[in-house]
Amino acid sequence: MHILIRSRPMRVLHICGVLSLIAAQPAAAQGPADFVGSWELFSMERRSESGAWTPLRFAGAAPVGIITYDAIGNMTVQIATSPRLQTMPPGESAEWTNGYVAYYAAYEVNTTGGFITHYRRNHVNPDVGALPVVRYFEFDGDTLTLTVAPARSTRLRWIRMREQMARGAAEQHVVPIHEEPRHRPVYESPELRVLDVGFSPGDTTLFHRHDAPIAYVFISPSHTNEQIAGQEWGSVDRATPLRAVGAVHVDESFVITPREHRITNVGAGPFRLIAVVNRGLGQREGGTGTMGTAGPAETQGQWFRGTHHTIAGQSTWEWEAQDRPVVIVQVSSGSVSAQSGSGAAQTLSAPGDFVVVPAGSRATFRSAGLGPMTLAIVEVR
Repeated sequence: MHILIRSRPMRVLHICGVLSLIAAQPAAAQGPADFVGSWELFSMERRSESGAWTPLRFAGAAPVGIITYDAIGNMTVQIATSPRLQTMPPGESAEWTNGYVAYYAAYEVNTTGGFITHYRRNHVNPDVGALPVVRYFEFDGDTLTLTVAPARSTRLRWIRMREQMARGAAEQHVVPIHEEPRHRPVYESPELRVLDVGFSPGDTTLFHRHDAPIAYVFISPSHTNEQIAGQEWGSVDRATPLRAVGAVHVDESFVITPREHRITNVGAGPFRLIAVVNRGLGQREGGTGTMGTAGPAETQGQWFRGTHHTIAGQSTWEWEAQDRPVVIVQVSSGSVSAQSGSGAAQTLSAPGDFVVVPAGSRATFRSAGLGPMTLAIVEVR
């Protein structure tokens, strides 16, 4: 039986199984190179005694999956129900644990016999562990049919994932901001999270989601462009001057209107900032006075207040205990020793270095250089 697939693969279809060559001999003598790449599960079927193929459900649900072969003889496969099962249906094989099967293996292609052997090295189900399995194969353009040996009564069809298909899927996937690789988490508490954000010229972030108020302290500004999820890229505004090094910018709009976007650096230099995310409810009242010994607030809102303080060379500055935590970021050259409460002292020696002073704690800053050093202070309200 010759299977011809002309329709475009859907993300979730019938249950996966290994497609079979029904003929006694393989239709073509493809080799290992034809397998190399990633393949998305299209369907899984079972052959009845009458010879008809019908959809086979995976643990009672629809299947999704991917199988990948590399060029040096290694493969992996993962198949899951969609949505994932919470409990195992009675009577299902232990191999299909909770609607998820996965293993990795070495593979060998027998072109004469028209089959491929997966020499499994490990399996999600330890009962089947390293047992090898044989699959008869057939190629039809971008469709790979694998049929389970020896009975050849279960088959799976896989569609080759071309580069543009994989890239399109990645562009639609939105990650939380702290999981975007260029937004590196460097501090976390129940009240706040600090991210060290940076990417080089020409680099583009993943699509990520902003849903909490955030304060930015600019360390290395650069021109950027933005693409909101589901829209085209915006235009680059090169006429407006970049924000100054050390500037504090607060965006509290994400609480009301979350934003999913990605950013690309279109400037000539690296882009870097320290981002402070408020994980609390904000303070609607209070906080209208000075920010301790740093003086009046330059930026003020429900979730943040911000200001700057410059320490003279070879001098000491005391931060008095306040009722809210602060993040103090170095934004100029210089070196200062910072000690918060009874904790160990740490040295700030480059723009972007920071210290978090918890609520109710004092901090002492001792300048080690001859010249002044400027700090940006962000209060998390």
